[in-house]
Amino acid sequence: MNTLLRKIFFLFLVLFFQRNVNGLLFYPSRPKKELDRLRSLPHAGKTFGLALTSNPTAIEKEQPKTIGMIPPGECFRNTITGELSVVSHNVLAPSYHCLGYGDDMDAKIETDRQTRFPMSMELAKGANADILCLQEIEGGSQETALKKYLEKACGRIPGYDSYLLTPLNPNRKGDTVGLCVAWRSSRHNMISADCFRRGMVLQFEEIESGATFCIGNVHLPARPSAIEGRLKTLSTAIKKTESCEPIRKVSPLDGLVLITGDFNCDHNSVSAELLKTGSTRHGTIRDRNYKAKISKNTAFRMRHKYIFKDIYDETIREAAAPITVSLTGRGPGCMDHMFFALHDQYQTNINPTTSTDLRMGRRKARRLKASQRMAAANQEQILPIVVDSVLATVQPDQKDRLQTIIDGLPNVQEGFPSDHIPIGALFVPDDTFKAGNHSCFDGISDKDKHHNKNGVSANARKRRQSYTKSLVIRRRHDAILHAVAGWLTTRGAKEIIRDQPLYKWKWMEGVQRLKGKQRAPDLCCVIGVSLIIIEITVGGKPEVMRREKIKKYKDLRKVLADAPMIKEANLSVLETFAIVIDGEGNFPDATFQDLNRLAKLSSTDLNKSSEIDAKLFRNRLHKLLIEANGSGDLQS
Repeated sequence: MNTLLRKIFFLFLVLFFQRNVNGLLFYPSRPKKELDRLRSLPHAGKTFGLALTSNPTAIEKEQPKTIGMIPPGECFRNTITGELSVVSHNVLAPSYHCLGYGDDMDAKIETDRQTRFPMSMELAKGANADILCLQEIEGGSQETALKKYLEKACGRIPGYDSYLLTPLNPNRKGDTVGLCVAWRSSRHNMISADCFRRGMVLQFEEIESGATFCIGNVHLPARPSAIEGRLKTLSTAIKKTESCEPIRKVSPLDGLVLITGDFNCDHNSVSAELLKTGSTRHGTIRDRNYKAKISKNTAFRMRHKYIFKDIYDETIREAAAPITVSLTGRGPGCMDHMFFALHDQYQTNINPTTSTDLRMGRRKARRLKASQRMAAANQEQILPIVVDSVLATVQPDQKDRLQTIIDGLPNVQEGFPSDHIPIGALFVPDDTFKAGNHSCFDGISDKDKHHNKNGVSANARKRRQSYTKSLVIRRRHDAILHAVAGWLTTRGAKEIIRDQPLYKWKWMEGVQRLKGKQRAPDLCCVIGVSLIIIEITVGGKPEVMRREKIKKYKDLRKVLADAPMIKEANLSVLETFAIVIDGEGNFPDATFQDLNRLAKLSSTDLNKSSEIDAKLFRNRLHKLLIEANGSGDLQS
């Protein structure tokens, strides 16, 4: 009898587990049931904004702002100042698509590059997005062809004259497949870029308004069991967006943060949980039918300050994008995502820990802070910018198209050149937004500003004031560093190293008896056949600071010149460039000479004077510091 009960109980657990985990992602055994479910969804060409529920009373009570849905094959409207449209698409690299052809693989890859790949690029460009985020893009010898595909107009839709390409693993030689972000220089200007393994983070400036926003383009590991790898890559992207602070806070776009790309997991995964809640669990965590062990320290390092929202939230996910990828033999799934947040939105929801809180005990104080954070994540966030419309990946009334997707992609004959379908969103200012007077642009509320006056000693207040002042200086320094790195990146700089100690440099391999290994220059990169080192200082006495910086790294040129890695790469090491600016944005003559040398080294237009480029960039840095000095939260 006991054996029979155990068997029944075990069978019940198996059925319950299969029902809960066998969702939309890769279900080869349920294509017919899923097709029937998708056919019953609302018409994708309509406008949806209500929760999918059968209770009409609940719909009347919970009616959010409606979100438009762009049917497949149509595009976003042209945006105006203060608006932004972004599209993400995995174009399927020819070298990946043609794997397994044996001796004929090279010929198949070349044919695929000439036939299918251009169609995949046209599909992404046809959405008319301001910013285009692409995955599985071939670089190397194919970069020239990529540039032509991007610049070419798609019907009435103009092309993209600016782009940044990075391999999936920048440190691996010969790795040509990677990520790409493209934009139109008439609308936006890239002011900084940071590329890393399986991701890239770019900060843009809207030319007309001066608003700055940040976009992260990622391609997370595809192996289903690589749960920790996806979490770490996503956490790296999020951490890098935290340094891209908005300089001014007067436009709805200021401080907007986007994370998009091919996540290789669905919208209910632990990776999506990290974005939505700001943290991940430690211990044994499950994702689909796989599990991984995350240590407490690793989970703590992954914590971040944002509360991200999915552009396809629960109200429109089933109607707009239940499928974003479909693999032949494995079925359809939902792997491509786009999340957005605001840089400072979290601060208004979490009260700072005071001396009064610490009296209750450290453990209780930590639990209280964690509960406040979770409450902030669960409550409705008020943002100055909202999603106006999204790209729909399916249209249930087109049964043949839906069946083609479920059967597996790519299918060039039916208009699906990639195994992924583009996703995207159009962001517009909220109707209730008022420039410079929105709660998310306030650091903390007035109540919180005066909360710490009582019960805090004068020494504690003095330490906090000193910390705030040093933080202001650091922010100005980082703003100039981001601008210089972005300027050189667009002009062909490679092998960029930012703020890393010398002993971690790959150029230092084999170097003996190096003094001051802990020294960390602000920027090091390769331009042409020259290795350059740049130090940046904002504030203080410019002439004195310049002498100190040059003296600090005076020995580095001689040490690097004898390094084996430098000789192998046949590079010449130049003297240290010192970009020193006072607090008001004034440049000494020596600093301008260094900018002129950098402009001459990285010049891409032989007909254009390097001195003109240096003056234009100097004026841009001057404007950057003036705006930073005029901003309330950056004012010392």
